[in-house]
Amino acid sequence: MNKNLVSLVGMTFSKDRKRLQQRNPSGQVGLIRDMQHDKDKAEGYPATGRGVKVTDRSDLHLGWLSNCSKQQDEVNAMMDEMEANGHAPLVSGIIVECDYSGSKPWCTIEYSASGEPTKEEPVSEKKDDGHFEFYEKDGKQYERLSHVASRLQLEEDTSGLDDWKFKTFNSVAEYNAYMKQAADRGITMHSSNECACRLGIVDSADRGKIVDKIPAEKFDFIPVGFWKFLKAECDGMKTLGVETTVYDDENLIAGTYDLLVEQDGKKIVIDWKSSKQVYPGHLVKTAWYAYMAGADEAWVVAWGSKNKCGYQLKKVKGQAALKYAYETIRGAAHGVRSVRSFFKALKG
Repeated sequence: MNKNLVSLVGMTFSKDRKRLQQRNPSGQVGLIRDMQHDKDKAEGYPATGRGVKVTDRSDLHLGWLSNCSKQQDEVNAMMDEMEANGHAPLVSGIIVECDYSGSKPWCTIEYSASGEPTKEEPVSEKKDDGHFEFYEKDGKQYERLSHVASRLQLEEDTSGLDDWKFKTFNSVAEYNAYMKQAADRGITMHSSNECACRLGIVDSADRGKIVDKIPAEKFDFIPVGFWKFLKAECDGMKTLGVETTVYDDENLIAGTYDLLVEQDGKKIVIDWKSSKQVYPGHLVKTAWYAYMAGADEAWVVAWGSKNKCGYQLKKVKGQAALKYAYETIRGAAHGVRSVRSFFKALKG
């Protein structure tokens, strides 16, 4: 299937610009007729109804295809064919890259030249991504680490987060939709970082050669801070494992860490986060990974940080700290199981 990439125009002047910046849309979009943007006509160009507007699933206006462009002609021809066959003139696409945060918002989309809905390319989803409750091994169910860690009552200041929710969103549904989009972007980021790490980017003596091997659709989603992190923190590192699942057979807990490396004789588990900062819960989970993997340190890197280097790095060092994280997770798992056993006993 022939696919096309096109950058949208006109978003700077969109009345929905503030909403674009708040929501930062992702995923499926629709390409539809738009007579309002059909102004500058080339000689022989149809007079009305040939402009093409792009909207997201909630009909938020994202921008237009450039007037009198090859892409606009092609999409119009596709819509003409749909109408001739008795179908609604709607062409589907996917946002592949966007940034509505700056002074000049822009967006690149991909659409199918066949007129069929474009489907997102599958990514190798990180196992510990929230889409399921249990890992399975040898006929046993292992509870997902993130589910266990979510029960922990950590001392985190959430007042700023609550204030942001109330100021930004009009409903719980709108907030949940935003968080779903953020999770999807996080999965895509993990997939892109994983691709680079499997190619050997961390311990390569010539990272330029590795960069050339990274597919464009992966490269575009690697955080800017990733390259600065490699230069500043990864000298002398040797990659030992990428996207590896560890199982706690005693407590029936499992999870997948992003990277295991060796540096200066120490083994380090590294976990990527798309958040703006590293939170206590991130440190506890990554320290659990490190303890289970027999590592010496746990590093958490948050790529959403707004500082100059483009990331925030926090470390957990020492076996005592790693073991404490292990015991904390173990306690959270057993606490819930004890409650479940109690109510099961009550039922007789």
